[in-house]
Amino acid sequence: MLPLEEVHTPGHGKVADVCDFLGIEPARMIKTIIYDLKALRKTGGDELEWNGWVVALVRGDHEINEHKLLKAAQTALPNELFLHFDLATPDSIEKLTGAEVGFAGPQGLSERCELMLIDRDVTALRGAVSGANKTDYHVRNVNPKRDFPVESPDDAEHRVAVADIRNAVDGDLSPTGSGSAMHIRTAIEVGHVFKLGTKYSESTDSTFLNKEGRPKHFIMGCYGIGLNRIVAAAIEAHHDDGGIIWPVSIAPFEVLVLALDPRDQQVMKTATEMHDKLSEAGVDVLLDDRDERAGFKFKDADLIGIPLRLIVGRKSLSDGVVELSDRRTSQKTRLTPEDAVRKAIEFVREELARLGA
Repeated sequence: MLPLEEVHTPGHGKVADVCDFLGIEPARMIKTIIYDLKALRKTGGDELEWNGWVVALVRGDHEINEHKLLKAAQTALPNELFLHFDLATPDSIEKLTGAEVGFAGPQGLSERCELMLIDRDVTALRGAVSGANKTDYHVRNVNPKRDFPVESPDDAEHRVAVADIRNAVDGDLSPTGSGSAMHIRTAIEVGHVFKLGTKYSESTDSTFLNKEGRPKHFIMGCYGIGLNRIVAAAIEAHHDDGGIIWPVSIAPFEVLVLALDPRDQQVMKTATEMHDKLSEAGVDVLLDDRDERAGFKFKDADLIGIPLRLIVGRKSLSDGVVELSDRRTSQKTRLTPEDAVRKAIEFVREELARLGA
């Protein structure tokens, strides 16, 4: 419990800058975030409009969850009807703290604001760093309870409360009480489940007979999968700088036969035969016989992202081979047309079997 120590931190108002300047970890800092509050206060039978401040404290490595914050504020101030709840303006912050943005701290603010909400993790800090409520200054050795309150009497005019007001982070314990750590991963919503209750069964008077033979309204739900979302999610998860890399299970075509020299009779004969054999084997195949430059067609092939491509060109055919190319790995193999078709069919069937498609 060292005494407070004021430190000159000119121009360093952001957490990262202060931490670099003082050589500390963000977890040792207290972020003081101020909100302007406009509300109606119920006093007796009257409702009086008033303006005030809510001060929120979180660790420097955590972020405020404003949904949690608002719920905690409404619980702590049950007699107020919240009209506006917004981040304070620079002028408002300076009016409350006496300092510019970036230098607010919890010391002395609980007596000046309507509510101070403290995240639970902040109460465990010892010897923390916070703003000094003085422009270009921070303070070391800030301790909860000693330097700012963590609770207030029920009849106090200025309220102080401890609550969970931050975003969850990787490694936090599960809220189910299992003791297991949570692991946060990026996800994309591709479907939804809505519980509708009896709202629509009541409006349509749709009922069933329960075991006592009495009519009851159905409890309804709706479930949906967004096909366009599945496509977007697949592209988000499977792409590179060149374009899409379709998983075989949902690819619009599984194999692309690319004829590089469509004016060459032998090239077109070989490409067409390969296309037809693949199609007869049940493979979804696309033949690119456009009269375009090879580079243009290769670029389109990357962009469209068909999993496997068979490239037929005049030069390679003179050696009796075509090129088989895997879009995902970019691996290229020179094979006879017959072997290339066989390999393509095996590849598609193995991928579909592996994916259970």
